[in-house]
Amino acid sequence: MKKILQQFAEHEEIINFQNVSKRYTQGEEALKDINFSLKFSEMAFLTGHSGAGKSTLLKLIAAMERPTGGEIIVAGQSIGHLARRGVSSLRQSLGMVFQDPNILDRYTVFENVALPLLLQDVRQRDIASRVRAALDVVGLLAKEKRYPYKLSVGERQRVGIARAIVNHPPLLLADEPTGNLDPDLAREIMDLFTKLNETGMSLLIATHDLSLIASRSNRILTLKEGHLIS
Repeated sequence: MKKILQQFAEHEEIINFQNVSKRYTQGEEALKDINFSLKFSEMAFLTGHSGAGKSTLLKLIAAMERPTGGEIIVAGQSIGHLARRGVSSLRQSLGMVFQDPNILDRYTVFENVALPLLLQDVRQRDIASRVRAALDVVGLLAKEKRYPYKLSVGERQRVGIARAIVNHPPLLLADEPTGNLDPDLAREIMDLFTKLNETGMSLLIATHDLSLIASRSNRILTLKEGHLIS
């Protein structure tokens, strides 16, 4: 993990889009000639109407989608044509949070957060310390033995965030992470993201809730019909 962090830290820009477009096979053009960069340790918001291209842009960064034009550079590496092993390495260095945290109710909070580490064959003796550190960050350390169905909506989202940061990723992508939360809980989650950013983590957060981010000093990138307009 230290090697990945060093690789990211060597570059002033952690993300760089150069004339990126994405067209789906049915002819829909989701993104059109996108140019932007995210600096290392920066937190920025990605806004726009439903269908503007926010989710597509995040999927391109995680190599869940391939661009049909332009170049995407993450930590100095062009990712548009990565082989399977390269995609796996990229995703291990990213954290991803979604509107629905996709928590597995048959597993405890601890077990849910540990899943990425188990998939990467992390040593058992290291898993407990990493999981508890992540749960401490999101304020759920005391609930590690609970099952998710006993948690509130906001707590379930915190479990999802803990799972996303358990690997200490240098970059966190969040797609409408507060979409299912009331205003007070949404502000708490955004404050948590700010806390993570203060540790040096880079974050790109997609949200349609302008009122939630209006008072924050972070840069705002606005998409409209696939174009980056601000």
